[in-house]
Amino acid sequence: MFSRVASQMAIVHNMIIRGLNSVYLQAPLVSPNEVPSFLKYSLIWYDLVHTHHLGEESDFFPYLENTTGQKGLMEINVSQHHAFQDGLEAFKTYLEDCVAAKQNFEGSKLVDIIDGFGNTLTTHLRDEIPTLLQLREFGLEKLGTLEKTFDEEGEKNMKLLGIAAGLPFGFCNHDVHFEDGLWANWPPAPWIVHILARHVTYWVHRDWWKFASCDRHGKLRPLHALTQKKE
Repeated sequence: MFSRVASQMAIVHNMIIRGLNSVYLQAPLVSPNEVPSFLKYSLIWYDLVHTHHLGEESDFFPYLENTTGQKGLMEINVSQHHAFQDGLEAFKTYLEDCVAAKQNFEGSKLVDIIDGFGNTLTTHLRDEIPTLLQLREFGLEKLGTLEKTFDEEGEKNMKLLGIAAGLPFGFCNHDVHFEDGLWANWPPAPWIVHILARHVTYWVHRDWWKFASCDRHGKLRPLHALTQKKE
């Protein structure tokens, strides 16, 4: 059970990293007519990270500390959140300013902003997985509801992100062939959610998802702006 929870957290983190890589690599190459769509796509990535970490700090981490009786158990992880928070907010502010035409979009500037927090963020995402695996020392007698709580937190976040924006972003940055397709049906949502996000609401903002690392079926593909540059 502890391995399953840690594995699912790793899947979320992989999705975040693929999304960030897609923004970072395409930012300098986006054609002017596609900048508005790219800005929206990048802001959805911010929403994903913000929602994920807010949920951890407000619900999931307190649950872990309360059920184990170990206050401060997740303090290092929270401190890591704070370490990249300013950079993450600078990322959001710059994108919103560009959307509002307060600034002209420059891909190199967005890359510089990401350089300011990217390593700290990815270090945190990597470090959190061993922390979850170490929870097995508390045993099922204390953490028997861990997986249920984790799944409930994931469901709550999916609702917050929305089926027309956050969920298509997630599905389009989730490699269904990872680990030989072990996670092809992830996340553990009702089948209708998968159908709607991949085949219905995907089309609402299809111009945003062209920048994603995977197609709407979860198959990895060359990044859009990179292929356009070669043509």
